[in-house]
Amino acid sequence: MEGRRRLATLQRHLSPRECVSGHSNPLDAYRRLARFPTEEMSRFIVGADIHEFKQHVWSTLSDDVLFTRPERELTMDDMRHVAFMQFKRVAEYEFLTEREMAAQPLKARALNNCLGAYDWSLAVIYSLQAGPFRRTIMGSGTKRHDTFVERAHHCEIIGSFALTELSHGSNTKEMQTTATYDPATQEFVLNTPDIEATKWWIGNAAQIATHTISYAQLYTSDGVCHGLHMFVVQLRDTKDLTPLPGVLVGDLGKKLGLNGLGNGFIAFDHVRIPRENLLNRVADVTPDGRYVTAVKDPSKRFGQSLGNLSSGRVGITGICVVNLWSSISIAVRYSAVRHQFGPEGGSEMPIIEYPLQQWRLFPYLAAAYVLEYFSQTLFLDFVKFWIAKRFGDMEDRIVSISIHNIKNKLLNFTQQRFSLINQLLFIYCVIISHLVILVGL
Repeated sequence: MEGRRRLATLQRHLSPRECVSGHSNPLDAYRRLARFPTEEMSRFIVGADIHEFKQHVWSTLSDDVLFTRPERELTMDDMRHVAFMQFKRVAEYEFLTEREMAAQPLKARALNNCLGAYDWSLAVIYSLQAGPFRRTIMGSGTKRHDTFVERAHHCEIIGSFALTELSHGSNTKEMQTTATYDPATQEFVLNTPDIEATKWWIGNAAQIATHTISYAQLYTSDGVCHGLHMFVVQLRDTKDLTPLPGVLVGDLGKKLGLNGLGNGFIAFDHVRIPRENLLNRVADVTPDGRYVTAVKDPSKRFGQSLGNLSSGRVGITGICVVNLWSSISIAVRYSAVRHQFGPEGGSEMPIIEYPLQQWRLFPYLAAAYVLEYFSQTLFLDFVKFWIAKRFGDMEDRIVSISIHNIKNKLLNFTQQRFSLINQLLFIYCVIISHLVILVGL
């Protein structure tokens, strides 16, 4: 009985009522207070072309029954199946061509953010295929690897990115997986020497990845180790997804979130791959087994090989911003329709009208704008880095646009937190008068 009473009270607090300017819908009432066209404001903030592109993505997905929200809680297997089908549908829509992504990289970021706002499992599957797999091959490989890029573009193969091992993550120099060149067959032999060298927590590897980019210590036949290099390795048959001989792949199971994405482990038992599967933009091994490279400094070679990792870290800033957008939008809109207390003898008020609630929420609203700007500039810095790497301009520009400088930007942003607080307070004062921007999106 008590539960029913509380439910009825909550329903009454959330029901439409006249609360501002005599309008029946609370959000409509706040939105009509805007003294400017809110859609034009959105165009101004994100840019007209990005605004139109995002609207196109959203309308396309909303019209597709495959993207209808399930009415029941899905099992982990169902989540993965649905996420994979949605991934393939997004690929079929081809919202962006390669030419368009090159010309307007911010659209690629906008697409990933749109997918993430819907479901980050879908977004990560899509971005793993398009970014750490395809773009790593494009940026670190040469013409001989174009077939992998094309097949991945048409989803004929599904990619993953295998760097992290069970015992080594950040300390990449100590990775233990080996790739030893055999000049007799012109093949590399990939091997996982012990359980600690198992590639661990690899996205897409649990069930769907047919190929991976595996980091391994490159050994030539004379026993010399030339450090960490990248290799394209086929994991499964592309028809029935059966693991290939010598490849052990497994499922790491349920996680706290993103269960539409299957994270797995990979181990190699003397798996042979063609010599050409070495991504050789920086260094190569000749058919007779000689190691050749135009970058003589081992530390620079190592830094360039790890530059691809920055795409994921840069993307995380975008993930945080999208999640902040979603959470602050929910909180502000809920506060606009949730009624509690009021003047003596009068109607209860929306809690958004209380200064304490505004003080709790509006700084986060301001932060959403500031962090979006930071995330976008960080992304554009990485685009410059990737272009320089892709077109061989690294030697002259690696210092100014290396991933270390990108990381320093993150550190400086954190260290300037007191200055940031002042910025947030200023923006907070501005946004108080423009709250309708949010509730009018």
